[in-house]
Parts: sequence; structure tokens; C-alpha cells
Amino acid sequence: MSKFGWSRRATHVLVAGALAGAAVLGVSAPAIANAATPVAAQAQYTSQEARTLVNPVVQSYEVDPAGEAWSFSASTRLMIEASDANVANERLAEVVKLVNAEFADKNIVSSTPFGMVYGLSEDAAPADVTVDIVPVAEITDQSESGEAYKIEISADGVHVYAASENAAMYALRTLECLAQTTENALPCGTIVDWPDLEERRLFVDCGRKYISKDWFIRQIHEMSYMKLNTLDMHFSENLGFRIECDTDPAIVSDEYLTKEEVLEILEEARLYGINVIPSIDSPGHVDQILRAHPEYGQIANDGVTHYASGLDVTNEEAVAYMYSIYKEYIDLFKQGGATTDISIGCDEYMEFDRPPFTTMYQSVLTDWAHENLGPNYNWTDTLATYINNLAKYCRENGLEPRVFNDGLYYGEGSSVEQKVEIDPTIGVDFWSQMSWNRSIANLQKLVDRGMQVFYNFNANYGYFVLRNDSRGASFDYDNNLEMWFNDWTPGTFQDAQNIGVLADDDPRIKGTAIAIWCDYPDVATEDKIMEGIADSLRAMATRSWNVDSNKDMTLDEFMTMTEVLGHAAAWDKGEKLADPGEILPAENVGKVTVNYVDEVGNAVADSTVSYGVIGDDYEVAAIDVYGYRLVSEDATASGTFAKEDAEVTFVYELYTDKTDLLAALDGAVAAEDAIDETYAAYGEALVAAQAVAEKDDATQREVDDALAALEGARANVVLLDNLALFAEVTHPLPESGYVSGYDAYEQALDAARELIANAGAPTAEERAAALAAIRDAKAGLTKQTSTTPTVTATDKWYDSYSYANMLDGNSNTKCWFNLNQEVGKEVVFAFPEQVMMSAVSIQQPTDVGADVIDGADVQVAGADGVWVTVGSMDSSKLNWTFELEERVVSKVRILLTESKDNWYQISEVTFAASPMEEDTELADLIAKAEDLSLEGKGSDVLKQLASALLDAQEALVSGATDTTVVTEALNAAIEAVESYVPPVVEKGALQAAVDEAKGLAEKDYTAESWAPFATALADAEAVLADGGATQEEVEGALAALTAAQDALVVYEEPTPDPEPGTDPDPEPGVDPDGPGTELGTDPGDQEPGDATKPGTSGSQGGSGTQGGSGSGSGQTSGIPATGDPSALLAMAATGASAAAVLAGGVIANRRSRK
Repeated sequence: MSKFGWSRRATHVLVAGALAGAAVLGVSAPAIANAATPVAAQAQYTSQEARTLVNPVVQSYEVDPAGEAWSFSASTRLMIEASDANVANERLAEVVKLVNAEFADKNIVSSTPFGMVYGLSEDAAPADVTVDIVPVAEITDQSESGEAYKIEISADGVHVYAASENAAMYALRTLECLAQTTENALPCGTIVDWPDLEERRLFVDCGRKYISKDWFIRQIHEMSYMKLNTLDMHFSENLGFRIECDTDPAIVSDEYLTKEEVLEILEEARLYGINVIPSIDSPGHVDQILRAHPEYGQIANDGVTHYASGLDVTNEEAVAYMYSIYKEYIDLFKQGGATTDISIGCDEYMEFDRPPFTTMYQSVLTDWAHENLGPNYNWTDTLATYINNLAKYCRENGLEPRVFNDGLYYGEGSSVEQKVEIDPTIGVDFWSQMSWNRSIANLQKLVDRGMQVFYNFNANYGYFVLRNDSRGASFDYDNNLEMWFNDWTPGTFQDAQNIGVLADDDPRIKGTAIAIWCDYPDVATEDKIMEGIADSLRAMATRSWNVDSNKDMTLDEFMTMTEVLGHAAAWDKGEKLADPGEILPAENVGKVTVNYVDEVGNAVADSTVSYGVIGDDYEVAAIDVYGYRLVSEDATASGTFAKEDAEVTFVYELYTDKTDLLAALDGAVAAEDAIDETYAAYGEALVAAQAVAEKDDATQREVDDALAALEGARANVVLLDNLALFAEVTHPLPESGYVSGYDAYEQALDAARELIANAGAPTAEERAAALAAIRDAKAGLTKQTSTTPTVTATDKWYDSYSYANMLDGNSNTKCWFNLNQEVGKEVVFAFPEQVMMSAVSIQQPTDVGADVIDGADVQVAGADGVWVTVGSMDSSKLNWTFELEERVVSKVRILLTESKDNWYQISEVTFAASPMEEDTELADLIAKAEDLSLEGKGSDVLKQLASALLDAQEALVSGATDTTVVTEALNAAIEAVESYVPPVVEKGALQAAVDEAKGLAEKDYTAESWAPFATALADAEAVLADGGATQEEVEGALAALTAAQDALVVYEEPTPDPEPGTDPDPEPGVDPDGPGTELGTDPGDQEPGDATKPGTSGSQGGSGTQGGSGSGSGQTSGIPATGDPSALLAMAATGASAAAVLAGGVIANRRSRK
């Protein structure tokens, strides 16, 4: 087997304590073995494999060579070592309660939390988990982290040693994970674990986009589950300010978090061990604030203009205002008790290498430096002074500051070298080298300048952005998950020049992060954002905790493991964990174990354990057990907690109800009535369901699973009569290419889907109306008439030099791509409709300089998507025209074939192209096929038509250029339908049998035998009247009627009581009421098949009417629920007529298509 046992954990019960004094409800106590130790089956893991059973992967798991495994049980207690420090430690009690509630939510043993006690480890039972806080030196000599822990797992129990309360929480979470990935068979051995990186962070831009309180709380649960420990709330941005503000309410966006909601978030974060960082960027990224206070924007050298996107760092009033904002939120976040740091941004103030900064604002900052710092200082020193002063202010108010890297030491090594030293203890979020501006200080220069605290905020790995292009909400690279798991290391900073500057284990690297940036806030909902980051967040969690966590497992194995672990407890919106109760002194605790067993003592559900103070009353109740019903006389039991453990046992019996499954089988769709493409899965489910229905000892789970599979598969079955609608909804016209009318078209398709789904049988009028609605909607579609393509590209554009400039007909504008030329990068032009093209022209700006494209292929593609090269570009000239033999084109692309350390520019791209004339031949043929009358046609020709119509419709909507094959096939299918002659069905024998049967009188036969006969007769008459009935249906009706008639029992008047004194048996051995019938002879002993003899069953396969089983071959309905003897007796009483009912089964399953 694989190293992960991914099947669901088997139901098991481990009962501790003797049964001699057990309180048993309904029956005497079953003999269940006393589980003196929770050691389970052998654990099949090496030490390397065992490490990978948890996310994050643990640093070390030395598995006991004996291979034993320990399991949680209903008797497990979470025992805090009863030292004075631990008993007084409220935070330790808090985390033990929290994870205990998670155990219950995850149903590790049951939904009942484990008992919790203070006690001494030497008094712990083998089923217990003890928890103790110890110095980190007693855990490991390889780390000084306060999050380190050790777990010892053995037959004697589990012992947790943690360096802190949060470390204890992480240790218990490791046990929570192991219980899920090992099916509650935790390998005995020793785990020693600690994080490689001090901070593992999720950064959330909740300034541009409103993010709800509930989203943050759910994400806190998820983060803590993965041992992530920091949440960064970036609530002030250019597009919004999202927390209630008392200092200046005017700056707050319409949607925002109240301070009460923020405090709820902070409290949840504190409980779950998450440090929350408030993030307020300045002096840049303050557009929202400056919209309320434009006078605080950076003043220009004209003395009048204020910059709309940057704070005036030379204006004392503006700076003081900004400090007041910081102070309000420093105070707010400190209230939560889960905040130690603050992000002050200091990035992207302006583009320092171009106007308007160089022409309007640089001189103002330089003048301020000369006046306040000295004549040798420049504008960079003005900004450095702002950073230092703001950092100092935040630190004085209790929070440690951090900034983004690109605001530090700009122009280092050039003529603008900064003289003011940045405080080296300020944390640096190194996110990007911004390679387009060579004056941005690289990592080495920051290290040389003495900066001491770095966070690897690598945008290539960590940036999840809401974009305005085809990528939508996404990471920068599609293989982000693989990058995190396979490639990332702590020393891999953004841009090649920064990799390896700091070694992976350099203590100056404090952490890493994934960042959500909501540049275009409406691109994705908050739920989609959460879903989009989920897998990469898991990979980041394991790699940042344990850098080597990818050494012993593949990414596929990692993802399989995390799938088993699932989401954190209390993951659903608004869900709360149950109260796990209080932690009690061990000596004052009594225990009641509740067992749920069948009549022979086998467990039918996990036992539950209740703990309470000795002397307090308890009451326990039976639970609902799926597939069983309670047979104990009482459903509750009560008593008093005592020093001696007590047990209560509820007894159940197996109970299986097949009614719904049998009904689904009785109404099954025949294969000949359905479109083949929709029937395969249903046919398989039908066979499986029939097998379960015939299985005498089938469980309720098997029955319900079979029914669910059958109903799920039936939902996709489409009857042959609906083949025209099925073709339309299976291969609809693509939305691209239409500018209006598509919503109405989709509505018509949805109505048709609803009509034909689940083997729907609409009337011919309903089908015709649905098809007409689809055609009307098609007629209402409006196509794009323009031949102007849409543009996508590997690289985005710089500033305002957008893609649109390539198609504006103006050679004086340009698109300026904002990254270097690299082999494989592309610019793609996609046309709204296929066009006939004969030439492509590409023009580069006259001042392109070093940004000229060194090498590129120009390619075109048709509907098949295959690229064909029509020419190549190089740097020998700027303007290129490529002529081609006129052809059908869907896309054109420029594919770079050379790399260079320069951006690239294109001013104009033009196409010699014209719209294609529409060919309606195939569409007209499809319409003809859809309008064919299907009444009375055989299933073979209809299946041929359905298959050909599907292929033709697919070719039509995909724009296939060669439709010869599908056209020929559809013509042949139409011909087969039109020329179909139904076979002659012989009904003479059935007519004769009906005529004979109608001559019988109901009064001459017993009611029990007449009822199935009357049903068979009615069905036979219906078949006679059905012009579309098949020969098979006719013969089935004849057989059913004959069997029912043979099973008729002659009615006899009851024999009156004899006159007093009359000998009731005047002639011994002879029955006076039945000459020739000997006394004592059972009527069932007469010859079978003689319907004129009272007592003769006439059935083939039944066991008679006198207390027999009443079962017979071919039974499809009426099977009683297991455990229902009255139903069995009733079935036996009607055994004489069972054969007639069964023989008529073919009628009950007659085809619906006429």
C-alpha cells in the first residue's frame, strides 16, 4: 500500500474500565474486552515517511523500530502537568481547550471533546496526552525558537514538551494532523520540531478592497492550523481606507471595518497565536487620504500644485496629521494584545527617474534638505529623514516598524548618494528589485549599509494580484505552487542579483510572506481570493517552517496529504467551536463511558466519555446511529459521578430500508430509450444498484450510496426523443464574438437543459417550444463586425503606453512593454471572428533606440490553433511587412526569439484582413435533422441520428473548416430516419388470451388471486392498444397474463358448523366437502399449476402460502426493511400471487418512447 492510508478512518471503540458495574440499558452487559492500552496495529512508516504525515512537515520524527502505534480513544484525557506555573498559566489552559474543541470538530474519535485535567505525568493513563512547558534547551539544541516542541509517543501514552504556550498548541495540532493522516494509528516514536523562519506571514490588501471580518476570522483559523503566525492588514491605500477613523472620518471609505470588528479579529488572532500587523503606507500610497486633504499633497516647485499621490514630507502640518493617524491605529491594535509590529510602507512615493518628480518635486525636497540638514545633503536625505522619524515615533508608541525595500538608499553608488543613515533595526520587506530602474538599491547595498532585519517578500513567489487582464486574480506565475514547494528558499530574494546575498540560514532573514494585492478590487470576491491562495499558502507554510520539507516527499504526495487534512476546524462561515468544558483537578474527576453496540456486543459507533466532578449528577442519552435502530428499553441513563468509572451501554439492531432504491429500479430508464453518450454511467450504476437490492445483508450505507449513485447518474440521462435539444445544449455557440443577445441565448439553453435533464420526458409541444426559443435567441445574437483584435501579452505595459496604442492608427504613439526581452515572450492579437488575411505589418518607434526587438517570429493561427510562421524580424530595421497567401486566421502573434537586457516597444500593428462570408450549409442541415418527426421510429436509427447530430453541432460551433465527414454522416442518418419502416408486430395470441381472460368472473375467485390477474389483464389491453409496442413487449404481456390466470384460486363458500349431535366425519378418512381429498393432506401438496384446485399456489419459485418465505426469483419490489417481521409475514401470506406480479415485470418497465 502507499505510505498514506487515505481511506476514511475505520469505526472503532476502545473501552477502558471493567464492565462488572456497568449500567446497561435493555440487555445485559456484553462482554467487551477491557482496552488497557491504546496501542493499535503496527505502524508501517519509516522515520522519513513519518515526518511527512503533517503540514508543516516536522523537522524530526524518530519512529520506534518496534513499529507500534498509539491511538486516541474515548478514554483519552488531555492532562496539563500540574506544576504551579502550569496551573497558573491561563494561556496554556486556553490553547489546550482550543485544540480539544478542534479534536471534537474534526471528529478525531467522536464529536465529544476529550476530558481535560491537571495532574502529574506519573499518574497519566496510557490513553492520555500530557502537556508541559519546559525550557527550549530541554527540547532541542538546534534552535532557540519559542515555538519549538517535542512529542514522545509510546505504549505508556503521549507526552508533549513545549517551549511556550503557542508551541504547545502547535504540538497538539501535530497530533491532530497525525490522527487524520494515519487513521488514528500514530507511530510510536519521538518528534522534535521547530520553525526555520521566525515569521510566516499573510499580507492582505484590505485598503483597495473591503474584506469582511468573517473572512479574516476564517483565515486566522486556517493560518494557525498550518502554523503560520502573522497577519498583515494593509487597510490604507490609494483606493480606500477601510477601518473606522475617529481622527478624521472623512478619509474612510463607504465599506469599512468598525473598530469593534477589528477588536474581534484581534481577539481571534490572539487566541489562535497570530500576530497582527497594521499597515499604513506613507508618504506614498495615500491617494485616499489626499482626496480628503489635497492640501497635504507634496507641494511642487511652482508653489501651487499639490501631488495627488504623495504626502508633503516638507510640510510639518501634513506630517503631524499623518502621525495622528498612525497614533490612533497603534493604540487600537495594541488593545488586541496580538500586535508587536507596524508596517509604514515608505515605498513607491514617486517614479524618481522621470517627470513629474524630476521636473516639479525633486528640487523642493532638495531645498528642504539644504535648509534642514546641510548644503551637502540632497532630496534622498529628506525622504530618509521622514522614514527615520516615523519609525522612531512608532517605536516610541510601542510597535516595531518595517518598510518596503525600494524606498531605501535610492541611487546608491551614484551622484545622489544618500548621507542620512536609515535606522538599521527597521525591518525590510524586500519585495522587488524593480529592474527597470537601476537606481533602486539592491540587497547587497542594503546589507552593506548595515540593515539587520529582512523579510523575504519576493513578489515572484508571493504576490497574488487582482489584475485587469486575462489572468484575473492570480499569482505572477501559473506554476506558483510548484515554485513554492520545489524552488523557494529563504535566501531566494527577488531578481537574480539578490539570490545568495544572504544564506538560507542567515539570522538576518526573519520571515517570508504571501501577499494579496487588490489592484482591481472587483476582479474577484473575497471567497475567490481565499480559494486562489489556498494551495500556495499550504506550500509556503511547510517550506517556511521546515526548509527541507520537500526532501522526503513529492508535491503530489504533499497535496494528497493536505487534502486529507482539509481545512481548519470551524472553517465554515459563522461556525463556532463547541465549548470543550473546564480543566479539572485529576483527583476530583469521575468518568462515564457510553458504549453503542449491537445485540452481540459489536460496536456500532465510537464510545463517548463524559467527565464531571465527583458527586455531581450526570445524564447520558442514546445517539442516532446510521443504519441501526435502538432496541434498549430506555433512551437515557442517569447517575452520579464517582471515583470508580461507570459505563452505560445502549443496544441497537441493524435496520435497512430499501424502499426508495427499489422504486428507483422499478422506474429505471431502458438503454434503448436513451442517447448513448448520456447512458454509460447510468447503466453501470443500474447494475450496481440491482446487486445491492438483491443483497440480503446490505447495509443502509450501501443502499443509500447505491441510490445516490443511481440518481446522480440518472440526472445526466437524456431520452432519444430529446436528441435535438441535447445537441443544442451540449455544443452551444461560444460567447466570444457576440456583443449582445447572449444572455437570452443562455437562458433558452438553460430552460432546455432543465426540460431534458434527469431523463425528462417533455411532450412534443414542449420540445418544439424549447427548440423554437433557442432558435429565436440565436437569431437575436449580434456579432462583432469589427476586425480589430484584442491584445494579450506576456509582459504588461509601462505607465500609459498601453496595448491599445499598437492599434490606434497613430505611429506617434507606442506600446512600451515593461520587462526585458526574453525568448518565448509573446504578443497575441485575437480576432473576434475569423478573418481572411493576406498581410501583417509591424512598426517600431523611430526613437526606439536600444529597445529595438532583436529577434521575433510573426505567426498566424486558424481555428485549429496551430501556429504557422509567416516571417521573422531582427534589429536590422524598424518596420516589417509580411505578405501571405490569403487564408483564414483567428490569431496573430509576435514571438520573441532573442533575449536582451532591454525592454521593447511597438508603435503600430496593422492587418490586411476582411470578414469571412458565413457558410450556412451545415447549419441548414442541422435544422433539418432537428425538425424530423421521431414518432414510431426505431431506437437504432434514432441513436444513429443523435450521434451524427452531436458531431455536426460540435463542428458548427467550433468553426471547423472541413465538415465533409460530419455532413455525410448526418445526411445518412436523416435518410435512415426518413426511410424507416417499423417491423410488423404479431398480437394475435395476446388478443386471444385477452378475450379468454375477459370471460372469467371475479366472483368465482379469491380476492387475493384476482387482484394481480386484473392488473395483468389491464396491462395486456394497454399493449394491444399501443401502436408502438414491440414484439418483446407483446410477448411479455402474454406471459404475465397467462401466469396470472394460472394462479387464480377458485372461491369456496365457508363450511357451516354441523348440527348438534351430528357426526362431522361420517366416513373416516374422507372429507365430506371435497370428494377424493384425504383428510390431513395439505392443499399445497397438490399438483402445481392446477388453478382449479383450492390451495394450489401455481407459482414457480415461491414457497407456498402456509407460512413459507414467500420469496421468488425476479422479485423487484416489496422487499421489506431488515428487522420488520410483520412485513415478512404479510409477504408470505400473498405468496400465491407473487409469480403473477413478477411475470408482469416487463410491463412495469415498458419503454416510455412510443
